[in-house]
Amino acid sequence: MKKIVSVLAVAALTLSAVFAADISIEYKTAGNVYYEEKTKDSDGAITSSTKTVLDQSGYDGASSCFVLSASSDIGGFYLDLDPDAANDKTTFDQWYAWLNLGNLQTTVGLWTSRYVNRVNADAGNWANDDYERYKPGVIGGSYAHDIDNLTYNTSEGHQKLSTALAYTIRPNDNMYIMAKGVLVNAGGSDSIADTWGGAFMDSETGSYTNTFFSGFAGELAFKMEGLIDVNFAFRSEKRNALGAGLFVSPLMLDMADIMVGFSYGTDLYDYGKGVDANYYEYAVDLRGRFKLSDNFAITTMNNVSSFTDAKLKGAEIDPNNAIKMWNMLSLAYDSSEQLRLQFTVENECGLYARGAGVDNEGKAKNVDYYAGDLGGLALSFIPGVTWTFNENASLTAGLKFTVDNVAASSDYKAANDTTTSFSIPVVFDIAL
Repeated sequence: MKKIVSVLAVAALTLSAVFAADISIEYKTAGNVYYEEKTKDSDGAITSSTKTVLDQSGYDGASSCFVLSASSDIGGFYLDLDPDAANDKTTFDQWYAWLNLGNLQTTVGLWTSRYVNRVNADAGNWANDDYERYKPGVIGGSYAHDIDNLTYNTSEGHQKLSTALAYTIRPNDNMYIMAKGVLVNAGGSDSIADTWGGAFMDSETGSYTNTFFSGFAGELAFKMEGLIDVNFAFRSEKRNALGAGLFVSPLMLDMADIMVGFSYGTDLYDYGKGVDANYYEYAVDLRGRFKLSDNFAITTMNNVSSFTDAKLKGAEIDPNNAIKMWNMLSLAYDSSEQLRLQFTVENECGLYARGAGVDNEGKAKNVDYYAGDLGGLALSFIPGVTWTFNENASLTAGLKFTVDNVAASSDYKAANDTTTSFSIPVVFDIAL
């Protein structure tokens, strides 16, 4: 790993002198000064407990990042490497290059492609679970999870090698219009029915059916300064699968940053006469940051996601359906240029579920469950503080409390244990 970093450092210095490349290095350690977790049964008896002290990577891990980039009017590149000293290896987080040909930009490589306004200006160095736990889209969805991330592969849970073409026009200084198309590497599969796949032989005829090895994604964006910012994204990672999202941010509110979104995903495969309606999922996102004064801001993130199974022809009961909800509220107060006080609360829960059951005579029927029956609320509270020493270093610390099964039904509590935890997370970050 030392040899790799040394070679990159020499290359960076050379490029910096010749091409005015940008170089940045960051190291972050996110540990727990103290962590305690307890699990209790329905009678209040402790069934398990854990305590740790001074775990330097126990909160969000330790990480380092070396970024080398260069750009000009005609193109550029970005190389993001993450050295892992503990395991003596270096991984490539993002690496890509782009070329501008007039209004057309071509990008090739591995990168995160999001246009959507995530309203996360106050996220700081808090772990994702403690601020922006989920990205816009269907939470846990099969087709529309993190839908505006065009190069993301839902089934594998990470970015994939991609090629993008983006055409941008600016009719005037206040207007921006962009259309983007992306090929996303999907890999191969032995099933033509549910993948873009490769070339497969028909066992009966001996002939080959050619299909694409890449999935498809695209985006349309329109922005008018002082009025509105809109983007529509779609993604088809495999044949007969489609996810799409529409996100709108009004720009005429000086003291508020707002995003409203709707996402939808569905299975498009033709199951013939056996299915009346295919599986589908959808979500509504609402986010806002409201600046109440120069020093005080409130941020809220909210998502409701729904999942409905395929409806079978002639079925005696309706298909399974589930609705889940996630909410976050965070208060941030800058008492000085160096000190920020923050309090964040999050909850997620199942709002509703419809499943199969039987009546008193043993006949099939639908059974409805609501929040209390599904385990109630899972809550977390974090009062915290961030001390920024200078523009290159900061210390973030807080007290984190979590508890589950809040407001759960007595039947649920009787059948399930309750887990609570308390920790003191500390994040030290240096960026040069």
